Amino acid sequence: MGIAYFPEIYPDELVYSVLARCHLHSGYLYYKDVEQDLFRSKQGRVDKEFVKQLKPEIVEHLTKHITMEEFLEKHTMYPYYGRFIDGNRRNMAFGALMSMEGDFSKLFCVPKLRKGEKRYMRYCPLCVLNDREKYGETYWHRMHQMRDVNLCAVHGCCLIESTISFDSREFVNLVSAEEAIPLGEDVSEYVTYHDIPLELELVRYMVKVFLQPIDRSSTASVKNYFHSKMAGTPYLSSRGEHKYFHRLWGDMKIFYSGLAEMGNVTDKQIQRMLDGSRFVFSEICMTAMFLQISAEELAIMETPVKKPEQLFDEKVMELLDGGMGIKAIAKEMGVSPSMVRMAVGLVKSKGKGGRKYTIRNSNAIDWDKLDKKMFPMVKNVICDLHGNGEKRPEKVSFYAVSKRLNIQSHRLVKMEQCKKEIEQHIETIEQYRARKVIWAVNVLQSEGKPLICWRICSIAKLEKEEVISSLPYLKEMAEPELYKMVQAIL
Repeated sequence: MGIAYFPEIYPDELVYSVLARCHLHSGYLYYKDVEQDLFRSKQGRVDKEFVKQLKPEIVEHLTKHITMEEFLEKHTMYPYYGRFIDGNRRNMAFGALMSMEGDFSKLFCVPKLRKGEKRYMRYCPLCVLNDREKYGETYWHRMHQMRDVNLCAVHGCCLIESTISFDSREFVNLVSAEEAIPLGEDVSEYVTYHDIPLELELVRYMVKVFLQPIDRSSTASVKNYFHSKMAGTPYLSSRGEHKYFHRLWGDMKIFYSGLAEMGNVTDKQIQRMLDGSRFVFSEICMTAMFLQISAEELAIMETPVKKPEQLFDEKVMELLDGGMGIKAIAKEMGVSPSMVRMAVGLVKSKGKGGRKYTIRNSNAIDWDKLDKKMFPMVKNVICDLHGNGEKRPEKVSFYAVSKRLNIQSHRLVKMEQCKKEIEQHIETIEQYRARKVIWAVNVLQSEGKPLICWRICSIAKLEKEEVISSLPYLKEMAEPELYKMVQAIL
């Protein structure tokens, strides 16, 4: 048949919406007819949040006035799911979106629905009235489809669920907002408001972040950004090496008291977000707004060149150069003397500038002798952290080793043999996950249980996405047969 008419796209309109309006206005009797004219194949049909396998002539219609990159940023949910994921993954996902091929749910780390939860297209009744007055019809707005956003950022009223499901397996069709939303009756009757001013403030904050342009060349990460922004707050240690995520979560629960969205956020999720392994848009925005970061700042995520730890160490050395002693520096900076000593020890161990410092108020310690004494114990602790096959492996770090040995971590840094041994076993989070996967598979095999993805995730305390991210390291660390088994069940 061929497309005889293709409508102009409206501001903040989803691609799905303009395709549905094309279906409505072009006189197609059956969906299968418009499907043949819009998509390159049946596998490309109806993605409500992104866009799949459109024919070149349809893409040409859609991008008459803007580039394909701008089109995807302004008319799909890419800014919601893609803004905060790591740069390499974001660019890979955006490349797939440009070619309109791929499993976007996996590429963009789209959160799965909770058990029994369903999503439906939503609308604001006052936006419907404005659209019909201005354009003669209404359409599906992107901002109304953002997860965990239940109010209209423009009018402040509650969004209403339509009967149009997001699940394409449940509902394969193109239905315009004009068809789905009651016509001929006063939709303003549906207007209701939540009497929680903070909720509307949060919604407007999230939408403002959502609408900001995305710099795809940026390498900024949520992990490093929040690390720098928490400096000087109760949620980061004085020197900056420890994040107090449970305290942050507890204070956020109080601040957002009464908001249903916060009720679904756990301290574990906040920890994973701060560790750089979770990228849920609403959780990141809630944390940023709580920390009084503006929407414009969050969208850019400009991270200082120096980390809080470096700035702390430099301040300590500056005061030490000025002739102050350890106790005086500790008092000046509001920290313990042991933390000041640790900072000095770390700077000295890196050999910066070749300077030598005399630490006042410290007892003389024979570090070489202590190093030899502690070395066998450090090796045993590392072996224990790796696990004996019965216990779940733990991540090796200076903190973990010092805690087991009941010794301050800055002392371990001064023991050369011990320090090198620990550094040799320090690993990335993906490598650690790979070790946990190997352990989980061995446990299941020893118990004679079948290898199923959810069993591995449950035993290893990992999400499926975390297991997938560990695969490159699993290939290096595991036996080829074990690697193939895990790869096959994912």
